[in-house]
Amino acid sequence: MKKQIYWSDAEARRQGVGFGLATGGTGTGERRRGIETTLTPVAMREGIVHELSVCQALLAQVAKIAAAHGATSVARVTVEVGPLSGIEPVLLANAFAAASTGSYAAGAALSIETSVVMISCLACGVESQARPNRLLCAACGGYRTRVVGGDELRLRRVELQVQKSPLVQTA
Repeated sequence: MKKQIYWSDAEARRQGVGFGLATGGTGTGERRRGIETTLTPVAMREGIVHELSVCQALLAQVAKIAAAHGATSVARVTVEVGPLSGIEPVLLANAFAAASTGSYAAGAALSIETSVVMISCLACGVESQARPNRLLCAACGGYRTRVVGGDELRLRRVELQVQKSPLVQTA
């Protein structure tokens, strides 16, 4: 019998485990692992080359989580994509289907949640929501702003399938 367990970013924070994906490279102290992938002309033509490399990094984190919990497979992966992350959600979904083949996440569903752009005004200090192509302060109209949200790609949740151990009886 299989049991489902859940891994989330809140659990990762409690355990002190990194869970975010940087779209521009690897985090501090991490080494990028070379994963061989054959890109078909269709993949290159559709522009999923960038999203494919992001999926490879995502699946490497999912595999670590699955192995740490003794999972047999992954049922669902949930990610949060900001409008300024440089990731196209549709292309990410297509790349995930290709990249997950032969991994813990083979056949897993990918759920993509979108976030909004949040800015902080350097003039008045107000934090507000903004459109991706118009990063102006909602309070004073100032253009000197700093992006504080909406540029991330975050692994939010992983649903794992774990095989239950049979009960051992002693005589």
